[in-house]
Amino acid sequence: MDARRGIQFLGQMSLEQQIRPKDINEALYVARNNSPSKSIKLARMYAQRELELDEMLRIKYSKGVRWLAKLLKESGPNLYSIYVLQMAVDWKMLIDANMLLQLPSEARSTSIVRLAEEKHFLQFRHGGERHFMHVLRVGLNVARHYLEKGDKENALEGFVVGVGHDLLEDTDLTESELETHVWNTAPIKALTHVEEEEPDEIYLARVAIGGELSIITKRYDKLDNILKLVEAPGEFRQRKIAENLAALPLWQAMDPDGARMIETALHQVRLGG
Repeated sequence: MDARRGIQFLGQMSLEQQIRPKDINEALYVARNNSPSKSIKLARMYAQRELELDEMLRIKYSKGVRWLAKLLKESGPNLYSIYVLQMAVDWKMLIDANMLLQLPSEARSTSIVRLAEEKHFLQFRHGGERHFMHVLRVGLNVARHYLEKGDKENALEGFVVGVGHDLLEDTDLTESELETHVWNTAPIKALTHVEEEEPDEIYLARVAIGGELSIITKRYDKLDNILKLVEAPGEFRQRKIAENLAALPLWQAMDPDGARMIETALHQVRLGG
C-alpha cells in the first residue's frame, strides 16, 4: 500500500465518526514532527489514552498516522499539504484554522490555504457553504489536473492560483499584499473581474491572455460553480445555466476540453434541477 492510500484509514474513521477533529489534528501534529516509526508509537500511546475504541481501530488509527509521516517524507511539504487537504475534502472532514495549523508552515501550499481561510472567513455561498471550501476545491482540482500528467511543479503552482483566485476580487487583500504570499500573481490578476458585470467576451479574453494556469483554474472554478447550482433557487439556477450556455462558444475557442466538461456539467444540473 502506498502512503496516499494509507492515510485514507484516517478519512474513513473520521467519516464514520470513530475519531474527532481533535484526533485528526493530533495525527497531523505527530506526523509533521516525527519519523514514521516514531509516529506510530506516539499514535498508539495517544489512541490508548484518548480514543474509546477497540484495539483493532486503535491500530488502524496508529497506522494512518504512520502513513501520514511517510507521505510527508516521500512527497515533501508542498505536495503533502495538498494530499492531506484532498483527503479532508474527500472524507468530509472539518477543515478550519486549527487543522491548517498542523500542516507544514514552510510549504507554499499551506501558506496560501491559511491566507484564503482567513480572508474568506464568514463568506458564504448558496446553501450556506463557506466560500473557502469553493476556492479550496478549485485549487485541489487544478492540482489534480497536473498531477495526473505527472507535472508536480505546475500542480503546486495551480493549487496556489486556484486557492487564491478570489482573493483580490472578494476580499480586502491588495495586490501588494498578495505579492508577499504568491510568487507569480499574474494568473490571479487575470482571473479577477474588473467590474461585477464585466461581459464574458472581455473577461475570458483576459483570462486567456493570463496563460494556461489562468485558463485551467477558470475551468475548474466554472465547473465547481455550475455543479453547486443544484443548491441555488430555481430562478437563479436557470438564469446561470442560460448564461453559461451562451458563453460556450467563447470556451470552445479558449479551452475546448474545458468547454466539453462545462457542457456536460450544465446538462447534469438541468437534469438534477
